[in-house]
Amino acid sequence: MTTNSSLNAGLILGLGLIPGKSTSMNHGEQRMTTKLMKCSFLRRRTKVTGTPKVARAAALLVGLVLFASLMSPHSAWAQSPTAAVNSSPVALAYTASTGKAPTAQSSTRSEDDMSGRVLPPNAKPNGYSLSAIAQATANFNTSFPRVSVPYLPCLEGADDCAALQILFSATGGDNSFSVSRGTILYVPVILNDDSPPIISSCPITATTCADFPKVGDRHALLNYMFSPKEFGLRYSQIVVDGTVHNLGSDYLVEVKAPVPPGLADGPGTQYMTLAAFLAPLSPGIHTVVIRGNANGDDLVEVFTAIGFAVPFPFSITYSVTVH
Repeated sequence: MTTNSSLNAGLILGLGLIPGKSTSMNHGEQRMTTKLMKCSFLRRRTKVTGTPKVARAAALLVGLVLFASLMSPHSAWAQSPTAAVNSSPVALAYTASTGKAPTAQSSTRSEDDMSGRVLPPNAKPNGYSLSAIAQATANFNTSFPRVSVPYLPCLEGADDCAALQILFSATGGDNSFSVSRGTILYVPVILNDDSPPIISSCPITATTCADFPKVGDRHALLNYMFSPKEFGLRYSQIVVDGTVHNLGSDYLVEVKAPVPPGLADGPGTQYMTLAAFLAPLSPGIHTVVIRGNANGDDLVEVFTAIGFAVPFPFSITYSVTVH
């Protein structure tokens, strides 16, 4: 058979086949190509005007976590109170970062000062923790083509509700978004799951692997992502209008994929993501870049076996227009 749009089960964050390339494959090769798509990003860049460039190559996307020693944005948030009433999205971001409602004394910073700041890992906009929203978006982030953006209603018990938008590489290559003022952004950077072929020390043909960290085993998860013998993640970043935010290990979560619908890229059940929420951006046009690097032995082995170059480091650019 030839690769075509039916080979979509493993795509994450807008991944696709290299345009114009058709490759004959047997069943085993097709499964590994599907996994490649699952654990890869399509390297795309979008101008600030929102016009996308043609994707150049498939890039991996499995992994999450960053150097635990990198600075967390939590302290920056704690030092940057926002000017807004308690019910506004900016006030929600301030409350999430400090655990306190904004006061007259804390309202010394403008909305522009808070624009695009990375919320701390324990923030729960609209009631979603990083784990909860990972479960809610697991099927979407492992699917291709993407038919519709997942519905993310405000959860019961949430302190406040605001518009919530996930950033992702669209099927057609358009990485531009248009949102209303006050919208909080959810930005996945690196994703991975245990659908085969599995990034691990197990044979590439294995359908399960005991070495893949189990949900709830934090030590195993961190070791998996940082170990140079396994995934070997070196850094993961969100860059908002030129300001670099290094994501530490607290932004890494692993969850059981809800069934139904399960994962869209295969029979796996364990889903990882390194992601963060961004505070509402100020009105205007903004650039949000996600980037990372990894070179672990297991990761390199999988891509070598599939016949592709390791797609790290990677960089994907989004354009976000706030009205």
